[in-house]
Amino acid sequence: MSLQPVAFVVVENGETRLMSLDHNINMVDNILSVTPKILEKIQKLKIMIVKTRIKRMLK
Repeated sequence: MSLQPVAFVVVENGETRLMSLDHNINMVDNILSVTPKILEKIQKLKIMIVKTRIKRMLK
């Protein structure tokens, strides 16, 4: 009988994530972990655009 690692638990900057040794699973995990950050940046950009338009309208 032999044991072969399939993933590692990584704790970094207060976040815990599972790092798979299978490249395809790891890629999906990375996409899923980055998606909320991208959505947050898009939301901030939308707010900034709206504020800029309002300022232009008030001038």
